[in-house]
Amino acid sequence: MTGSLPSLRPVVYVDRSVVEDAIKGRMRPRDRAALYRLAAMVTEDVLSFYCPGEGRCLIERASPEEREKNAREYAALIGLYRVDAAWLGEDAGRDLTETADCRVLADWLGNAADARCILHARSLGVRDLVAADSSSAVKKMGEIEGRLGLRVFRPADYLSRWSTQQRLPG
Repeated sequence: MTGSLPSLRPVVYVDRSVVEDAIKGRMRPRDRAALYRLAAMVTEDVLSFYCPGEGRCLIERASPEEREKNAREYAALIGLYRVDAAWLGEDAGRDLTETADCRVLADWLGNAADARCILHARSLGVRDLVAADSSSAVKKMGEIEGRLGLRVFRPADYLSRWSTQQRLPG
């Protein structure tokens, strides 16, 4: 047999809002609990993810007070932090900048870099975007799914769907 087998693990895009809200202690309790489980799934090699490199910088720059006040969230984020290949660099999606989808998504999100990263992740096979309530992606979830084919979930909603189906339909 030649070649490598495709991964059977689901792959999600973790919006930087998840990282930021976890560090700042702004997540709903059920989303905090879901973050713990999602991070465990990544460390257990059951789930893969992509996240903009800016999210990794947020983890690095968390203040000692934030780390202490939100210790469980920070511990979950450190589990994600250690997965080097998951973090998208500043150049991710540069070739997508001038596309109509990127311009529309950047307008909805208010951030061109986030739009590029999301579309880059989509080009890598991601179909599900996990975002915190503070994200514009949650507010525009219907439009994002309709136009781009990306499903947007809050952390607890993604985990709930994943656990009831054991694997989200591809």
